[in-house]
Amino acid sequence: MAPQPRCSKGPLVLVALVCLWAALGGFAAAAAAARAADAAEYDPLKAFRSPSVAPTGYAVDLQVVNDAQQPSYNLTGRVTITVTCRTPTSLLNLIVDPQVRIGPNPVLTSTLTGDEPMRVMHYLPGDPYISLQLPKTLKADHSYQLKLNFSRIVPTDVQAENRLYHVALLISPGQAYKFFPVFNETNYKAPFEVNVTHLQRYTCLSASKVGQRIKVLERPRNTTGEWVLSAFEKSMPVTLRQFSLLVADLKLVNETTIPRLVDPNNKPADGSKSVQERLWTRPNFARATFLAAQMVPEAICHVQCYVGVPFPFNTMDVVAMPYYSDTPIVAASQAVFRESDLQYDPNMDGLMLRLARVVAEQYFGVMVTPVPDSRAVSEALANYVASETVRALRPREAPEGTEKMTVQRADMNHGAHAGQAGHAAPSAAPTTAATATKATATTAAPTTTKATSATTATPATGVATSATKAPTKTNKTCDCKQYESDKSDLLVNALYSVYYELGSQFPLTGLTSTQRPALQSVKTELIVRMLAITLGERTFKSALKGLLEDKNAGFFSASDLWKLLTQHAYAAESLQQPLDVEAIVASWVDKDRFPLLTVSRDDHDNSAKLTQTVFRRRNYTPEERDLDKENAMVWNIPVLTLTEGQAFARLEHAPRFWMSSRTALLENASLGDSYLVVNPEETAPCIVNYDKRNWELLSNALNDRKAPELPPRTRAKLLHDAVMLAHAGSLAFGDALPLLRSLERETSPAVWQPIGNVLDHVRRDVEGTRLEDRFTMFLESILRGALRNVNDRLDAKDLCECEARQLYETRALILQQLARADMQPCIKEARAAYETWAASADPEEGKPMPDSLMCCLFQWGEDKEFEFGVQRLLHFPESRQRTERAFLLRVLSGCPRAANRKQRILNITMLENNGTFSEEDQRLVLQMVSTRGSDLLNFLDANWDQLKARYESQPFMWEHLVSRASGSLRTHDDLKKLKEIFQKRSGVWGVAEGVVQQALRRAESSVAWADEAFPSMEAWLEKYLVNIKKE
Repeated sequence: MAPQPRCSKGPLVLVALVCLWAALGGFAAAAAAARAADAAEYDPLKAFRSPSVAPTGYAVDLQVVNDAQQPSYNLTGRVTITVTCRTPTSLLNLIVDPQVRIGPNPVLTSTLTGDEPMRVMHYLPGDPYISLQLPKTLKADHSYQLKLNFSRIVPTDVQAENRLYHVALLISPGQAYKFFPVFNETNYKAPFEVNVTHLQRYTCLSASKVGQRIKVLERPRNTTGEWVLSAFEKSMPVTLRQFSLLVADLKLVNETTIPRLVDPNNKPADGSKSVQERLWTRPNFARATFLAAQMVPEAICHVQCYVGVPFPFNTMDVVAMPYYSDTPIVAASQAVFRESDLQYDPNMDGLMLRLARVVAEQYFGVMVTPVPDSRAVSEALANYVASETVRALRPREAPEGTEKMTVQRADMNHGAHAGQAGHAAPSAAPTTAATATKATATTAAPTTTKATSATTATPATGVATSATKAPTKTNKTCDCKQYESDKSDLLVNALYSVYYELGSQFPLTGLTSTQRPALQSVKTELIVRMLAITLGERTFKSALKGLLEDKNAGFFSASDLWKLLTQHAYAAESLQQPLDVEAIVASWVDKDRFPLLTVSRDDHDNSAKLTQTVFRRRNYTPEERDLDKENAMVWNIPVLTLTEGQAFARLEHAPRFWMSSRTALLENASLGDSYLVVNPEETAPCIVNYDKRNWELLSNALNDRKAPELPPRTRAKLLHDAVMLAHAGSLAFGDALPLLRSLERETSPAVWQPIGNVLDHVRRDVEGTRLEDRFTMFLESILRGALRNVNDRLDAKDLCECEARQLYETRALILQQLARADMQPCIKEARAAYETWAASADPEEGKPMPDSLMCCLFQWGEDKEFEFGVQRLLHFPESRQRTERAFLLRVLSGCPRAANRKQRILNITMLENNGTFSEEDQRLVLQMVSTRGSDLLNFLDANWDQLKARYESQPFMWEHLVSRASGSLRTHDDLKKLKEIFQKRSGVWGVAEGVVQQALRRAESSVAWADEAFPSMEAWLEKYLVNIKKE
C-alpha cells in the first residue's frame, strides 16, 4: 500500500542627531541669515523625516562598472521616487550617506506641470541627510516624482588568485541610503523597480525576479567583457528594511520549481502559480550544499501548508556567501548565509531550522511587517513555525511492508496538511519510481529540479546543464515514529537557560547588550508555543492565516495577533470568556520572573491544591528581594495534567483550566496510587514542585518505567525540576536524587540535553565541601551505567537508522557529562583535534575543533594547550564572528579547574587589559570564574591595589567585581576568609562599601543553605553508595 500523502510541509539604521548649537556660535551673522533664508522650515531634530508625503514607489537604475582587479569603482545611477502628498509642503527631507554625491539638476515631475528643477541643500558636512527645496508647494492628495542622479565610490575586495568569486555590490536591508537617497519612513511600504547594468558573468539578485536580461551593445567606457542589463519585475511593496540587492560572481547550483499553495481567497499579487527556489554559491562549494538544496523546497512547502497562505514571492534566492562571517541577511525573497551555515551538517535539525526560519520570516517579517515594538513577536512566530517545520520534516523511515522510496529528499511529497480546512493544496502521492512519470505541475511538491555542475558557469536566469545527485539512502527501514517526538520541540532546549537567568537574584542585570534581546526573543517564543498548544493547533494556524490575509503587504502589531487568537479560540471553545489572549500574554511578558507552581495532593478528596509563587534559584534574604513586587506577581497558567495510564497527545491535551489567581483547587485529579504530573512537556514555562508522596510515586514510575511510558520531554522536566528545586532549597536532596537513578536506562537525548546544566549547578554546590567526592562517585556510577546501556543498545542487531542516530547523540551527551564529572574520556579526541588546529597554516582563520571538545581540552589538557587557546583569543581576527570569540572566552574562563589558569585569564582581562577586552568581556569572565570556589576572592585579595586603582573610577564595574568575588562560597572556612578580607580592608572599599555588606549576607546565606541542604544529601548518598559496593 502506498504511503498516505502528507504535507512536508533588518536593519534600518537609527541615527540620533544631537546638534550642539553652542558650538556653532562662531558662525558669522551673514551665514546664519543665509541659512535661515534657505531653510525656513528646517528643524534639525526632525530633519530625517518628511511626514508631509508618503513614498509609493522607487525606480532605481544602477550601473555597476566594477573591475575585480581594482579596489574600488564608481557606482552611478538614478533614483525616481513616487510620492503622494498628504499635507502641502515645499521642502522634503531624504537620508543619504555623506559619501554619495548628488548629481546636478534634480527634477520634480507631476502630470500637471511636467519637469521642474529642485534645489539640493546640504546643511552640515557629513550629515546623513539632504533637503530638497521644491519649486512650488505640493498639493495634498496629488502624486509627484522626484528624480535624482547620484554616484559614489564603492570599495570592493581585490580578487586574489585563490578566490573564485567577487562581490561587486551588496546593498543590505536598511542600507539603501548608503548608495542612493531615500525617505526615512519606516511605516510605509513601496514597490521597487530595479534595473542594473553589470558584467554578464555576474549574478544579480533583488526583491523580485529578473523579467528581462538584455545584452548591452555599447558597453561602459574603459571596460571590457560582455555587459547586460538585468531588468527586475516590479516587486511587491516592501520597506527599506526589506530591500536588498546583490551583484556578485556566484553560480546557480540548484533550482527547484515549487507550486504555490492553492487558495482561492488569497491569490498571489503577481499571479504566479509557482515559486522558483534557487541556491547560489561559488562553484567549488556546490557539493557541500547538496543537503541544503534539498531542504529549502521542503521548508517552503511545509511553511506554506502550515500557515495556509501561498508563498508571498515568486522567487526565493538562498546564497552561500564566501568569506562572509556575520549573521544571515534576510530580505524580501532573499537570504544570504555564511558558507558554514549551509554546508552538509550531520545534525540535519540545525540546518533545517536555519533554512525554515528565513522562509518563515518571508511571511512574518516581509509579507506582514511588525511595528517596531512588536518585532519580538514577529521573530517568535518565525522561530516557532521553523521549529514546527523541523519537527514535521525530520527524516523518518517507512514502516516495514510499505513501498520503499527510491527518490531523493527533494522529491518527497508535500501534500495538504491534515486538518487544514478551506485552503488545502491539491493532494498527491509521493513520487516513486513507478509514479515519477505521472507527476504534474499541479502537485504541491517540487516538480522541477535543475542543478549545475561545479564548474559550469550559468547566468542568473540560465538553465542548468547537468545534475548533481545527492547520496541515496540504503539503510534498513523501520517504524521510527516512537522516536520522532524525542526532540520535537527544539525551543525547549533554550527554556532552561531562561529559567536560570530569571531565577537569579537580579534577573537580566548580568546580561550583555546582545544577550538581553536574545533572552526576550526566547521568552516570547515560549509564550507563542504555550498558546499554540493550549488553544489548539488548528486554532493557532487559523489565526496566523487570518493575520497574513488581513495585513497582507501591510503592518501588524502584537495586539492584532492576540485579538485574532482570542476570536478563533472563542469560536473553537478552547478559551472561555472573560479571559482573553492579550491578558494571558501580558501576565507573562511584563515580568522578569517565571512562576513556581506547588502541587499538594489530597488523596482523600481526590484533589490537589495549586499555589503559584515566584521561582528563585535561591531563597534570598528579605533584604535581597523586592517582596512587595514579588507578592503581586500572578501569571495566567494553563493547568494541564497527566496521570498514570494516560497518554499525552500534544494536539489533543487541552488545559483543565487557566489558573489566574495565586491559589486554585484541581478537582477530580484521578489520584489514588497514581502519580500526578502538572504541566507535562513544558507546556508553560513554569517550574513545578510536588509534595513528598507524589515525588516518590514519580521516582518509582521513572525507575520502573511503568507503562505507558512518560514522554521524553516530561521525563526531562521532572528530573530538571527536582534537581533545580533541591538546588534552590525548595526540595530536599533526598527526594530529588532518587529520580536521577533513572538516567542509567535513559536513552533519549531530549532528557540528557537539559540535565547537564542542572547537574553543573549541584557540582558547584558541593565543590570544595565534604560531599564533593561522594557526589562525584554517585554521578560516575550513574553515567557509566548509562554509557554501558547505550553501548549495548548500539550493539543490537537490526538497529534502525533513526534509533541508532538517537543513541549516538545520547552517547555523546553522556560522554560530555563524564568529562564534566572529573572523568576524562574526551581528552584523547580533544588533543587530536588540537594537534590539527595547532598545525594549521593560520590558526586564527578557523577552529577545526568541535565546541564540545574545547572545554575538555582547556580543563584536562596541558598548560601549553591552554595557552594556545589564550593566544587565539588575544589574536582573534576582526573578520570572524563575534559570537565565536565570546564562546572561546567563555570556555577559557569557565572550564579550567586549575588556579593558575584562572589566574592567567583574569590577568589578561582585568589587569593587563589594554583595550582588547570590553566591559562585557570582563563581566563574562567574572561570571564564569566566580562560579567555582574562592579563586576570584583570592585574586581580589592578592591584587587589591592594582584592581582598586584601575576600577574605582568605574563604580559599576568595581561593585560587580566585589560582588562576584563572594558569589559562590559554600563552606565555613570560605566565609571566615571572606570576613577577614573585608575586615582587613574596612573603610577603603569606596563605592563598593554597600556591596561588601550585601556580599557578607549572601555568603552567610549560602553557608546556611549548605548547612540545611547537605545533611539530606549526605544521608541519601551514603545509603546509595553502600548499596553500590554490595552489588
